[in-house]
Amino acid sequence: LENIKATVDGFAKILDFDVGLDHDAYTFTHGSVHLWSQVRAYLGVRLYDILSNTDFEGASASVATPTLKYVADSWRRRHGASGAGGRSDVIIFGSGVGNIAQAPTGEYFNWLTDYAASSLDCRTQIVELSDRWRYPWPRTYPVVSTSHDWVLLQAKLRQRLNPVEPGDQRTIERFLLALRDAFGEHLTNADFATMQHTLMTVARRAGTWMRLYDRYFQRRQPRLVQIEGACYGGPWPFVMRSARAAGAVVAEFQHGYIGRDHYAYNYAPTLMASPFREDLPDYFLTYGSYW
Repeated sequence: LENIKATVDGFAKILDFDVGLDHDAYTFTHGSVHLWSQVRAYLGVRLYDILSNTDFEGASASVATPTLKYVADSWRRRHGASGAGGRSDVIIFGSGVGNIAQAPTGEYFNWLTDYAASSLDCRTQIVELSDRWRYPWPRTYPVVSTSHDWVLLQAKLRQRLNPVEPGDQRTIERFLLALRDAFGEHLTNADFATMQHTLMTVARRAGTWMRLYDRYFQRRQPRLVQIEGACYGGPWPFVMRSARAAGAVVAEFQHGYIGRDHYAYNYAPTLMASPFREDLPDYFLTYGSYW
């Protein structure tokens, strides 16, 4: 019962902040993505941990480190089987965590993405995110690209050459003050330092994300882009803007539990009626009724 109360209390604070601030006044220079989209999920987890005395955030952290093989594999398979100039009617972004080795061939089948890709009667490419810096290979579904990790790698390498825009710096400082006013009672200085680091890093990488994804989607010309975890922020609001600019519709597909207490899939109606809606997919594909 204490955990349920902690979930309700923490989520109520998130919803209060949804409507307690003019979020359109706090956006990045690149893409006009809202800063709130980058820390909302983090706050949902941290408030739950603090109010329920748990360590969900720590338990889900990965201790793996990238290797040279990971970098080489990301580059070598970045275009997938369709080549650099291939068109894709549907592009499905999914994590590698769903891969299962198939006997007797040893090929990997991703239950999160491969069923959909195999059933669609059109040109479909899977863009698979690495799982702890590794790619299970070979794959049952052949048209799999590592381009997302390759984009993230390039943005990380270039960020030292991309100072934070003065306007972004000021916006981040003002936004952190608003976060302290709203959540300072519960969060520590380390929590605010973590969010500051996240926002500054995104400010440095966002331009590279959008430039590379603008090029990618203009070349692929998809009609539909599906993204696992699109509502969690990070690079996805920038990716979705690039996809829409190329004429695609964006959807997230259900990949786990959804309910009224899930911070990533519940927003104040006022926020959903604002431009913040552009930071989220156009559709959410579920296995049944939403609630």
